[in-house]
Order: sequence, then C-alpha cells, then structure tokens
Amino acid sequence: MRLVGIDTPETSKKKREPGQPYSQQAKKHLVGLLLNKVVEIKGYGLGPYNRILRVVYLNNKNINLEMIRAGLAEVYQGNPPKGFD
Repeated sequence: MRLVGIDTPETSKKKREPGQPYSQQAKKHLVGLLLNKVVEIKGYGLGPYNRILRVVYLNNKNINLEMIRAGLAEVYQGNPPKGFD
C-alpha cells in the first residue's frame, strides 16, 4: 500500500542498512499514529509499481497530510491518480 499524494523517505530492504535520512523517523511516526487504531481508507486504484494507492483517515483526520505537517513527508510531484484532488 502507498499513501497517495505524499512522498516519504525510503526505508532499506536490508536489515543493516538505514535507508534514506529520516526514513526510520517517518516509519515510527506513522506507526505511532495508527498502530492498533481503527482507520478509514479511501482507495485510488493501483500506482505505477502495482501498489494500492490509499488515503488513511483516523478520526476524520487525513493521516497522509499529517505526515506532511510533521515534516516527515512532502507532496508527491508525480501525476495523481484519477479522481484524486
């Protein structure tokens, strides 16, 4: 799953590599916001790498935007999926 409309630092697929700067902080922040919570998800189909594109809401708050507000993501500069405003 990919959080649509935002771009976050990439984590590493290898255990001993840290990934891009701030990737672990972004991951921990997102986990802290959502772990064991009931969320709403709005779908936008598949992205170019066949990942499911989603906006996640917690208590009517757009978590994708919250990641930007926290300074741990930026607005995605690519083409948005159909229907995404």
